[in-house]
Amino acid sequence: SDLLTLNINLPVPAELIDGDLSYHLKGQLTDLDDLENNSADLSIALKNVTGEVNEIWIQELQWQQNFIISKGNIKTVDSKKNNLTIDLIEIASPIKNLSLKTNINLFNKEIILVAENIGGNILGGKFYIPDTQWPVSTKHSVNVQLTNIDLEKVLELDKKQGIVVTGKISGLLPTLFDG
Repeated sequence: SDLLTLNINLPVPAELIDGDLSYHLKGQLTDLDDLENNSADLSIALKNVTGEVNEIWIQELQWQQNFIISKGNIKTVDSKKNNLTIDLIEIASPIKNLSLKTNINLFNKEIILVAENIGGNILGGKFYIPDTQWPVSTKHSVNVQLTNIDLEKVLELDKKQGIVVTGKISGLLPTLFDG
């Protein structure tokens, strides 16, 4: 019932100013005594969403996901292509044209988010991450593929005077989350 009334506590604060939400729930009530014993299909779509998520400005978020609800658990119907895009994420170095595939599962009231095929534009170049999972566990690592990153734009993040760098760099950046 919380989902149907959109009474959802998000894991991060969100102040959205524009966009559309649509959802479709289809199922059959066969057990009125215990609603969690019923099954249903759920489709959710967010279109043209703009605003702040966890104090980070986002523009033009598009997301569509299909779920199966069964025995109190929610599982993603596997998508064949990327189903989440964001035109702009305004951080120290803005991310543009972010695209990824999401799988979201809720088992025993625990949410697991798997993101695959994550890519976008940053620092005048591109980045790509094959896959990662949230919540992130300690000692979790991902390899970030960087392509044509503009060294001048990297240096602009650290405002030291008198240093001039030009050129582009590509490579693999192993990243470890240690908490």
